Amino acid sequence: MVSCNTLVIGAEYDGINPPDLGREVADGIEGAKFEFIENSGHFVMLEQPEEFKRIIQDFLNE
Repeated sequence: MVSCNTLVIGAEYDGINPPDLGREVADGIEGAKFEFIENSGHFVMLEQPEEFKRIIQDFLNE
C-alpha cells in the first residue's frame, strides 16, 4: 500500500509505459495525481524538459 503523495506522468507516445498504464497505476493509488504530456515519448524529461519540470514543481509545491 502506498501512503504518500504520488505523481504519475504519462507521455503521449511512450511505447514502453503507455499513458493508459500510467492512468491505471494512478487509479490504483488513493489520492495519486496523473499528468499527461503530449508530443513526447518515453524520455519525456529530455523531450519536454520544461513541461516535465513544471509538472514536478507544481506537484511538490501543492
